[in-house]
Amino acid sequence: MLGLSPLVPYLNRAAPNQSPSRSLTLRHLAFISFSAIALLAACLNVQADDKAKAPEIDPAELDAAKATADALTHEERSLVNALRYLVRPSFEEELFAGRRYRPSPLPAFENASGEKFGDLDALRMWAVLESGMPLSGAADAHLRRMLDTQVPQSNNNLGPAALQMLVCRAAIARGDARNLELLKERAEKIWRWSLEQKAACSTGSPLVQRNYINPQWFANQYWRTQLMLCALEIGIKADSGLWENDLKALCKSFDRKGGFSSTTGVDDMAANLETNLLGMATLSLALTAPEKALSKATYSAVEKQLKAARSKTAEWGDEWHRLHARGAQLLLALNLHDELSPQRVSMDLWRRDVLSRALSTPDARGTISGRGTLLQAMGIAGGLTGRDAIDTAETALAAVALCGGKDPRPLAHHTAASLGRIMHALAVLHAGNERATGGNFQDRVNFAIEDGCRFIASRIVQDGTFDGIHQRQPGNTGVCLLALLHGGYARDHDVIKRGFDRLTKQCEELKGTGVGTYNAGLILMAYQKFYEPQMREAGLFSANTAKEYDAARLQMRKLVARDHMAVIDAIIDQLDKSSGTQGGWGYYPAAARGNHADNSCTQFAVLAYQAGSTLGAKVGAQVFKSEAQRLIDSYAPAAGLNAVDFEYTATSLGRTAVIHKGKVVPGGWSYSIGKAGDSMQFTAAGIGSLAICLDELKSRDALDSKFEFEIARHIHGAQLRLSGTYYTEEQLSRAGYAIMNQGYDGHGTYYNLYSVERGCELADLRRIGNIDWYVVGAEALIESQASDGSWGGGRLLGGRADLAKPALINCAWAVLFLKRASPPVFTDHKRRDREKEAEPKEEPKPKSPITPGPDDKKKKEPERKVEGE
Repeated sequence: MLGLSPLVPYLNRAAPNQSPSRSLTLRHLAFISFSAIALLAACLNVQADDKAKAPEIDPAELDAAKATADALTHEERSLVNALRYLVRPSFEEELFAGRRYRPSPLPAFENASGEKFGDLDALRMWAVLESGMPLSGAADAHLRRMLDTQVPQSNNNLGPAALQMLVCRAAIARGDARNLELLKERAEKIWRWSLEQKAACSTGSPLVQRNYINPQWFANQYWRTQLMLCALEIGIKADSGLWENDLKALCKSFDRKGGFSSTTGVDDMAANLETNLLGMATLSLALTAPEKALSKATYSAVEKQLKAARSKTAEWGDEWHRLHARGAQLLLALNLHDELSPQRVSMDLWRRDVLSRALSTPDARGTISGRGTLLQAMGIAGGLTGRDAIDTAETALAAVALCGGKDPRPLAHHTAASLGRIMHALAVLHAGNERATGGNFQDRVNFAIEDGCRFIASRIVQDGTFDGIHQRQPGNTGVCLLALLHGGYARDHDVIKRGFDRLTKQCEELKGTGVGTYNAGLILMAYQKFYEPQMREAGLFSANTAKEYDAARLQMRKLVARDHMAVIDAIIDQLDKSSGTQGGWGYYPAAARGNHADNSCTQFAVLAYQAGSTLGAKVGAQVFKSEAQRLIDSYAPAAGLNAVDFEYTATSLGRTAVIHKGKVVPGGWSYSIGKAGDSMQFTAAGIGSLAICLDELKSRDALDSKFEFEIARHIHGAQLRLSGTYYTEEQLSRAGYAIMNQGYDGHGTYYNLYSVERGCELADLRRIGNIDWYVVGAEALIESQASDGSWGGGRLLGGRADLAKPALINCAWAVLFLKRASPPVFTDHKRRDREKEAEPKEEPKPKSPITPGPDDKKKKEPERKVEGE
């Protein structure tokens, strides 16, 4: 039993010299009542009570817990810790009171509710049964729940039913659960249903298209084989005809270039890894079937196909040898046939190596979560929402993998008391390393920023670059430094100093070819943040006239280090040569001039020009005037939307304030620099760029009131359009925040969120329509953050070795969004008049996540003489 009762004798004996007044003692824990379990189960999404005070844990208790944990093998400790996360023992509620705590979303195992038995329940139950841990009455209650729940019936998805079949098999094989006959009847019902799903794995399946095979088709092959093996072991009379036909279809799907590939003829490991793992694991399992379960012809075909797959793994070479599998990937990898070992390495050695890498970054809370899309492809993630639910599913599959195969039950030698003692020790170590928290939104934001920065800083390597997918790009170094500086790292921190030393060298090494426009923006924003104290000293933030602003910029040239200024000037010179003939900017001077330009490159060019200008580079007002005009000219009104009234008071420096009135149709910009519709991220980018142009032109006194009004009018129209295209909470959370783990580093959701943050912060848009854009995005980032502090690791292994590295640009953009870390604004346009309609009443903007700016001197307001137009 995993409740508290079996632990009482141990708890009453442990640590006799502890002082109850100093710590949360083990003796104290012995008197926690079972009623606390219900309280814990009710707090699935609450980190800790706002008023709870984290009790101190005595150092002697931590030492005793460490000694208990150190006595375990690495694999056993990982397995028990994973099970602790899955079952949520009752003593954790008091241990983690007042501390940061992200438990599994499942209720405590001992609290068997009467709710429907779902995929997460089945995954947990499978792991518990395979581990061999002692069962309590709660285990029988969960099995009873499964028996009382309808057999999962999902067309063309065998996953949920197969999970329950595996639970039945594991329980029957153990023999110590109740209702074994009923479990066998359940298995027979599942088997009969699976036979009706003839199209799930056939070549005529709707999952198989002309040039594309849905990854779930390969998953169905895996589940079909698991169903067949379970049926044979349980003793169900099972005709293997359908299974054999499906195996033959799987063998025929093998592609010469991609192996078991979703897309025919594409030799791309990043796209094919998970389908290949599924295909090879299926064939490996098939060869473990009892004698005569397969015909000789089918058995021979499977063996032949495994040899073909072996040749494919040989082509993958080091990529296959260095496979970093966790969660569902680990389960598949550890069960592959000996035939599939890499060249010159035995399969046993390869498995140990894979397992070692999987457990090389332990998580104190016990999760062993994967970062790919395999769980979704396997058809068992459809009902999961939230990062913690995904972690739970992945951890359960990893725990099954750690159990070592068919019926080893590695924890069977433990009593309930001994296993409970180990779980308690691991929980004490976990709690001792967690920070106190009020559990509110602001704390969660701050912790996410802190953890994200810690992860980014941990990836710096000896040469000063950051070990990510884009490690060799100076922009990768720049954006990591930018995030760390905004996240609170001091300029004299070793990581910051080493990073800037390397960044400057990287730029010098690329002087001949140029750093590229994306890199340019990220690099110069990093320098801009680094030199913020000098910007204050030079008077940039206190300048009230164009003359004072120009003088401050000239002073900055004296305050910026000479080697840094050389880099800044070179980048500005490159940008001057990178604009297209139709306006906007492209990637590089050679490829872009007179050729290509797009709004993605262009937003980073504008950011670079703004940063370069503030750092003392020679940037004329015409750059910002031309870009503002281009954005106005290419603004695309959205079809079907009506014009709205807009009123604005132009307040250019030293001029009479003038009220302008007009109309605007909501609209925006797309990737193309032409008038070609709108998209969320580029509409937000256009808002940010116009806000920068407005700020720079006002600071230089290079803006007449009519042009100022036109810029403001188009910002307003884009804001209205953005409110209808921004993410909803449901979009971001769908399928367990899968949207946060899709695509390549620097693309996709993180790019989009960072564009919105910059646009809204630069234009001082607290809301877009009735949407609090910050809360929506921040909640998604907090919930999708991995336990190591990273974000966006959806593609863990690819055709190139660098795809196995973390997505550091995504991580940095997540931190910058959470910090609301847009570039500085120097004029008062952020206080511009809004439309006459009343806006929703807002709470004051919280101080904490907004990166602190310099201590601005109060600026003089221009004399106002209002004239109507």
